[in-house]
Amino acid sequence: MSYLKPIYSHFGSFNETGLNQCVAFHKNYFFKNAISSKHTKSSIYVIIESFHNVLKHSKEVTQNDKTVLKTFHLNHVMIIKTSNIVNENSKTKLKKLLTEFKNKSIEELKAYYKNTILDVTDTKQENSNLGIALMLISSNRNFKYRFISFSEKKYKFNLEITIKIKC
Repeated sequence: MSYLKPIYSHFGSFNETGLNQCVAFHKNYFFKNAISSKHTKSSIYVIIESFHNVLKHSKEVTQNDKTVLKTFHLNHVMIIKTSNIVNENSKTKLKKLLTEFKNKSIEELKAYYKNTILDVTDTKQENSNLGIALMLISSNRNFKYRFISFSEKKYKFNLEITIKIKC
């Protein structure tokens, strides 16, 4: 595969200001490129969830300069890539969750999402689990992830989600 030039890159500190800038850029980009509103919404949702995923799992790590979110657009595909440093605990949780979700069908992921939302007895709903489930639903489970040892008990977590879009 040839080198893809990102349409958007965010490095370093991840906060709500950065998220708002990221969303504004992509809304404008999708509008200029006449991408359907359905695909714009699903892509924006995955971008927001990717950003929040980085926020949640990087909060205990000080290497913000190693934190990246990039988006790419090629023909009818939008690719969202994130890379951030996570600790051992986050790695274990993410790996277990992603492995579990990778083995579920889209219908099973939708059922998981619906049942979790409707479970009023669960006062500690795992919002990150719901976000990751919806990212996988939006991408039709088209995702890759990898953990790379960074330092003692710290890992670089790379996540790539591909969404089919129509202009």
